[in-house]
Amino acid sequence: MDAPEELQSEQPALKQITRLKYHGLKLFKMYIDQTLLTSTDVTMEDLLLFGERYNKYFDRTKRVINATLKAAYEDILKREEGTAFSLPRDAKVWELVKKKFEDNLYLLQQVNS
Repeated sequence: MDAPEELQSEQPALKQITRLKYHGLKLFKMYIDQTLLTSTDVTMEDLLLFGERYNKYFDRTKRVINATLKAAYEDILKREEGTAFSLPRDAKVWELVKKKFEDNLYLLQQVNS
């Protein structure tokens, strides 16, 4: 939940990115579903132990989601897809975020293979 706020404070040009925080949570769920099914590095039991693997897993997840939200937000601004207040409710915005995330996950899987 804090990741978009961190992005916004680091980069003032992303002034309304916090409106995408719930999209970020959905991406987090998608990331867990995708990576825990295919990963041999970490299991759900590892995550429940809150150790080094937990920290590493969530740091990586946060970086992927932040990169996705930032790229999607910048695309939205370029396309002038909607107002800042409509971002969380706009189906086009969600589809753009989701597509970028799926592309990022695919690239990660290719790098890790």
